[in-house]
Amino acid sequence: AAIVAIAKNCSCLKKLDASNCKFTTLPRSIVPLMRRGLKVSIFNNPLQEPPEEIVQNGPDAIKRYFDELDRGLVISKQLKLVLIGDGGAGKTSLRNALARRENPKQTIDGRTILLDLERVKINEKLELNIFDFGGQREYLASQLPYIKGPDLYFLVVPADNATDEHFERLVERFFILLQARAPNAVLVPVLTKID
Repeated sequence: AAIVAIAKNCSCLKKLDASNCKFTTLPRSIVPLMRRGLKVSIFNNPLQEPPEEIVQNGPDAIKRYFDELDRGLVISKQLKLVLIGDGGAGKTSLRNALARRENPKQTIDGRTILLDLERVKINEKLELNIFDFGGQREYLASQLPYIKGPDLYFLVVPADNATDEHFERLVERFFILLQARAPNAVLVPVLTKID
């Protein structure tokens, strides 16, 4: 806010370089100055408000974001959660647990084929859009279009098969895939079958 106050009082200011300042928030009050023609550079800041994806799209996207908030549009309360891992790792069991359902005993015929989608309301503030990927390698090519964006990925690993070597290979395989397809994704290993 102090930077905005300084910029407001310097009407001749044409450019404001706030790069590498560790700002997490860009104040809404900067928008009128941007409309006045002030060029704002905010590269290499861990921005959360507005989200970095908005900022990367430039000043018009930043203005639109704040305009939409002013008009009363709300930030989405939905989160895309992608369950990945080998076949039989417990991805569907985890999805059932998140949906607060008892997990039916899985048979080989009852496993996920390619992809199952489900929306699960966690509470009033959060709803998960769960993408439960079938874990057989032959499905991967068909699943690739769904691997994009800064989503949350749970890498599901059965505890009885989580040796250091197996775990490292699995994490490496999916980490490389996510780096190529969704570099801003969050990957969280989750151990299953510990009962």
